[in-house]
Amino acid sequence: MPSSYTTNKNIEKPALNSYVDTWNTPVNDDWDIIDAAFGATTYFNVTAQTGTIVLTDADYQPAFFDFSGVLTDNVTYEIPAGIGGQWTVRNTATGAYVLTISSAGGGTSLALDSGNSIVFCDGTNVRLQCATDDDTGAGPKLVLDGKLAPVSKKRQWWVFWR
Repeated sequence: MPSSYTTNKNIEKPALNSYVDTWNTPVNDDWDIIDAAFGATTYFNVTAQTGTIVLTDADYQPAFFDFSGVLTDNVTYEIPAGIGGQWTVRNTATGAYVLTISSAGGGTSLALDSGNSIVFCDGTNVRLQCATDDDTGAGPKLVLDGKLAPVSKKRQWWVFWR
């Protein structure tokens, strides 16, 4: 019986007796994926990118996305259909074009503003959960009914830990 894999992070679930005396191979690989999901970063340089770029397992498994460079055209980074998750995103890309995160599931997509944000995908739709300080110093923001709402510095902890 072949191994099966988890939906969102593609972690291998070895079948019974499939790794006799070599079980460490899938287990170690799985723990590397789990570790990345808690704290690794995927760095994307948007310079000279164009069109839609489909993310690989190694791209979307980490917890953090960091976009930088100069946009020379509109570019969309696409999460494969059926893949859900939450990512902290830092966008320092510049240029007069739009940087978007979408899902191949065909639902909503998200045009990223500069600064930091938390992005959620349910396998079909990509949504903004929270945005933090941007370069304008406008302060943290909370998403309410799909709209950004400013949050006072006193309530900043609520945005992230509620």
